Amino acid sequence: MKYLQQVREIYSDCYIKCGYEAGSLGYSLYNQLACHGIECVILAPTSMPETHKKGIKNDKRDASKIALCLANNTYSPVYIPTNEDDAVKEYIRMRDDQKDTVKKLKQRILSFCARHGKFFGDRIKWTQKHLAYLLKVNLHKKVVGTKVS
Repeated sequence: MKYLQQVREIYSDCYIKCGYEAGSLGYSLYNQLACHGIECVILAPTSMPETHKKGIKNDKRDASKIALCLANNTYSPVYIPTNEDDAVKEYIRMRDDQKDTVKKLKQRILSFCARHGKFFGDRIKWTQKHLAYLLKVNLHKKVVGTKVS
């Protein structure tokens, strides 16, 4: 950010547009730049031209390719999720986590009952009839020859 501030001070009437190739960085850099009023584009890798030169991919080649795409407007931007999009995604993740938790808990209850020799007669579980059965299950073992005071 300091560098971009220096550029703005030197060239007061300049337009700054940043871009980077979509990848593991996600949207954090985009959000940081947007907070400072700098336009940023995340380029879809599939829209960037292929270079058929032999050589290992490196930052310098990537930066040149991105700069050319930005200068010539020959790219497709990646969709940037809104706050509402993020909220929906978080809600769906939370719901899926809760569904997994309930599934595991049901499996534990059935395993616990099976270890204690309690089996529900019907094949279909977790109906009203099954829940009523679970409420009536007596899991207290009476040990022969001991007194309970």
